[in-house]
Amino acid sequence: MNTSDELSIKICWYGARETMITHITNLSELSEQLGLTKIEIKNYLLNRIITSSIYIEGNTLKIAGFITEPILKILFNEYKRSLK
Repeated sequence: MNTSDELSIKICWYGARETMITHITNLSELSEQLGLTKIEIKNYLLNRIITSSIYIEGNTLKIAGFITEPILKILFNEYKRSLK
């Protein structure tokens, strides 16, 4: 696992505010940084974010809703701290 405290999370949003989809576009790199598989990342977020759906398409994780990079960093940093 990458020992850096700085996670590289690349996200973008699609859709109108009511139907916003958040895309994490560097899922493979994030997986490597966290030491988790793509499925483990998906399941972790499903347990931490209130959303109707999260799914993987290639190297992109798509989350129903508007999720910001700072929120994702907080969640993943919590995960990393839980390992120590």
